[in-house]
Amino acid sequence: MTKQQHFIFADGAVSIVRNWLSLETLQRLQAEAVDYPWQQPSIQLFGKSHRIPRQQVWFAHNNAGYRYSGKIFYGEDYPECLLDVQSRLNRVFKLKFNSVLANHYRTGMDSMGWHSDDEPELIASHPIGSLTIGASRDFCLRNKHTRETVKFELQSGDLVIMWPPMQAHWQHAVPKRSKVSDARLNFTFRAINDSFHR
Repeated sequence: MTKQQHFIFADGAVSIVRNWLSLETLQRLQAEAVDYPWQQPSIQLFGKSHRIPRQQVWFAHNNAGYRYSGKIFYGEDYPECLLDVQSRLNRVFKLKFNSVLANHYRTGMDSMGWHSDDEPELIASHPIGSLTIGASRDFCLRNKHTRETVKFELQSGDLVIMWPPMQAHWQHAVPKRSKVSDARLNFTFRAINDSFHR
């Protein structure tokens, strides 16, 4: 059963919609993701190259470019089920998502460090959507100014929407969880200026 929760902060807001997708759609998306062209790019830290602790792939309309992990990636064409999910998201919430960064956390040892989705090619006035499939993981928020932290456990099928100006004032992360052995897929929907890297 779908359940909506809204969290209002002094400088942003987050909505969580529990069980947003049907089990059938979740299973279709999970099966489709097996064939995604997953990558594990490297980043430079203190002069050394390190592979990021997860797999990623970038999908975008018009093959729009997006800079992450220090490199520009041009969007893959959308798979059918993922495009259907994005279209429904746009229709239900009256949004204009045109791109999605998919992350594959193979076990609880894969993670995402503190960051904001505030790259210049993203449209800052548009929210960020995040859909979880698979293993439950903690989703943490941290205020950039006060260092206040908030933690939510996201389960399979949960949708998070971070409303502006969350990215300007808050960071988010998915920390390691050594006791988690199952995989998690995350789809982060964004509105991007698709001519930024032309």
